[in-house]
Amino acid sequence: MDIFQKAIKITLLLVLVHIAAFLNTSMETKAEASGIIVITNMGFVPKTLTFSEGEVVLLVIHNQDDQVHRLVIPKLNLSSPYLMKGEMATLRFTPHESGSFLYHVTASKFGDNGYTGTLIIKKKSGL
Repeated sequence: MDIFQKAIKITLLLVLVHIAAFLNTSMETKAEASGIIVITNMGFVPKTLTFSEGEVVLLVIHNQDDQVHRLVIPKLNLSSPYLMKGEMATLRFTPHESGSFLYHVTASKFGDNGYTGTLIIKKKSGL
């Protein structure tokens, strides 16, 4: 699969996330932001995601690698279930502090092979 096909697939997944967020939440709890982390045999795509403090986030994790992976964001106390190839999971959370938060897979042997990334939480506008 070339990079163009992967980009189309990721775009379609993001559209599905937005549709799911609209259908599965009420107006009061509607997600304000969403993102997708794809786990590939080369690491995470993208390696950096940015959200704002205080907004509800829907983060979809999609494992496209042959290995089983579990994504963790330790400083936010978040983790996905273990995902086999082709499986997806959604993390829903509201970050209450700004900063940079590393995410990685639980198997440390992957840390040097690109299985790390950064979640950036910007200060809420007007603060």
